[in-house]
Amino acid sequence: MLASFLYGLGACLIWGTVYVVPILLPESSPLLIALSRYAIFGFFSVLILYKDRHSLSSMSRSDWILALLLGVVGNLLYYWILSEAVVRIGASLAGVFSSLIPLTSTLTANLTSAKRVPWKRILTPLAAIFFGLALLNAEAILHIESALGSSAIFDFVIGCGFAVASVVIWTWYPLSNARWLTQHRNVPLSLWTAAQGSILLPVSALGLGALSATGSFSFMDLSGEFIFWMFFLGVISSWVGNLLWNRMSQGLPRVLIGQMLVFETLSAVMYSCFISGSLPSATSCFGIFMVLAGVSISLRLFEHETKAPKAPSQQKIHSNRAC
Repeated sequence: MLASFLYGLGACLIWGTVYVVPILLPESSPLLIALSRYAIFGFFSVLILYKDRHSLSSMSRSDWILALLLGVVGNLLYYWILSEAVVRIGASLAGVFSSLIPLTSTLTANLTSAKRVPWKRILTPLAAIFFGLALLNAEAILHIESALGSSAIFDFVIGCGFAVASVVIWTWYPLSNARWLTQHRNVPLSLWTAAQGSILLPVSALGLGALSATGSFSFMDLSGEFIFWMFFLGVISSWVGNLLWNRMSQGLPRVLIGQMLVFETLSAVMYSCFISGSLPSATSCFGIFMVLAGVSISLRLFEHETKAPKAPSQQKIHSNRAC
């Protein structure tokens, strides 16, 4: 379980950069960044598919359909919807909605699991995580009225709708992805990751072509800094991050997978503070502590559960020795 936890932690530390790059490229639209990122991710995925072409037969038609859905909906559509929410209601308020994903994923995983964990066992860690996330987003929550007053009511409502949709998508994505991975351990993780990313190449290429045709941008005007960060997002954030996340998804219980997403939020906060040259407030630091405490309690609970089945066999061994 420790190795799976470290894989998930690595993925979230990488994904935290996704929130920082738009700050570093303020003159580039979120749509251009999203399409460029996933075009590179898709191209890299196609290369991996060609490399692993001998393993393509291990996936059925239904597997490919799910992979394409996860790739388009869980990556490109999610990033676009989240960007729309940020533009309409602000990054802080959109972050409040995104911080609910670890909780909604955990609750949904337990509700849909064939073997549910008793609610009283996960109530304490979930309460700690919820309280910690509320503290991290305290400033945005306290300024909801000002956010509403500074934008048109229609845009605000539509923005909240986009934010809710992003929560729904990334409540569905990690659980569906983890369910498939646990049922198909014979399929190479690189192949599954590439299958999700490959569909993004034609979709993103068409989007970039449309933007170029409308004069929104020119390929000749792209700066070296933009190209560097797009390759970073496409290869490191998307490919490496998704591969690490898939490795984690095979080893952790689904109820824990959603909670791992809190580290993406924490890493984004740390990176933003580093760029701005500021330190987190005392409230934010206490919020981080509560989030980490909640996840730690969950890990201890499930670590104990995974070791529990060994007790009967050990007891039998001792009884045999006694005889």
